[in-house]
Parts: sequence; structure tokens; C-alpha cells
Amino acid sequence: MGSGTAIADAWDVAAVWDTIRAIKAHGCPVVGVGFVVTPQNWQEIAAAAELARDAGADNIRISAMFSPEGAAVFRPFYDAAQRQCRAAKALETDRFRVFDRFGARVEDLELAAPNYNSCRYQHYTTYLGADLNVYRCCVYSYNRRGLIGSVANQSFRDLWTSQKRMDDMLAFDAMGCERCQFNNLNRYLNYLCSSEDQLHANFV
Repeated sequence: MGSGTAIADAWDVAAVWDTIRAIKAHGCPVVGVGFVVTPQNWQEIAAAAELARDAGADNIRISAMFSPEGAAVFRPFYDAAQRQCRAAKALETDRFRVFDRFGARVEDLELAAPNYNSCRYQHYTTYLGADLNVYRCCVYSYNRRGLIGSVANQSFRDLWTSQKRMDDMLAFDAMGCERCQFNNLNRYLNYLCSSEDQLHANFV
């Protein structure tokens, strides 16, 4: 949703907010907005949160662009963008939440390749492309590494419940990924799935 001014003229941004209002008016219980921070739009973070709130959205999630430049692309404006995120957070009400994931996503970029083998996150999310292919994550969508299968000649249910899909995910080695925006989630999931001896290790 976070379109920079350079591309804002290419499509009717006002129509997006009108659509959110219409969806809420028709009784949709939860409507969320995503804002992907880029070098072109970081100054619009707080404004986007205000627009989302005023349009009736229930929440906005602030994230960071993944690109070949990694975290370096954010260094010139990182602190200023963080201030924008805090300003957005201050717009929260009892019916509107701001999920600030910007800093965490930049940290994921700095961590680069995973230092663990199991990608458990792929079991909880999937991406269906316009090419009718199904991919394990957004980072590797439209990429052979991310390809799980196709729904061109089968249903999604048949693909997802197939032994081939299960075997593919179990054999997938996360350490072969150049970067991952789900490092922290994967580490937590791997921790939960580890031996019982490690559970609650940080309780005290």
C-alpha cells in the first residue's frame, strides 16, 4: 500500500482508500494495510498510517523492502524512518493498531543468509503466482528455488496435501537462501520444535 510519490500518479491512490471504506461498510471484520518502506516512500510512513486509520482499516503493518542491496539501502535514512514509524505508532487507537516491523526486517537483511537448516515458516504460508505456480515464500516467488508446484492442472488442495509437496519442504535447506525476512520467526519455530530440554530455557 505504501506507494511513493514517483509512482502515485500511475494509479488512483484515493480509490484504494475508498475501497477499504467500502469493504468495512459491507461488514468485513478485519481489514489490514501493508506499507513496504523504500527509499522513495519512507517519508510517507506516518501519513500512510493516518490515511489507513481514517479509511477505517483495523491495522497497518510497516515492513521493509527486500532488494539485492540488502540493508545498505536503508542506512542513509534509517533513523529518520524509525522516527516516522514511532509517529505512526502514536496514531494507534482502541480500534486501530500499528504493527511496526521495519526495524526487524532491516535486521533480517543484515543477518542475510539463515544459519539454520529448517524453514518451518514455509509450512504456514504460501504464495500463488499469476503463472499458477505455488511458491514457498515471497522472497523466492517466481524463482525456481521457491517453486513448490503448480495448480494449472490440479487443485490447490491436491497439491498441498501431496506427498511430493511434503517431501519437497522437508528436504529444503534454508541455509541455501541468500537472505530471509523470516529469520526470527524461523528461529522461534525451530526452538519450539526442538527437544524438550530447551523449552523455557530463558524463563529465569
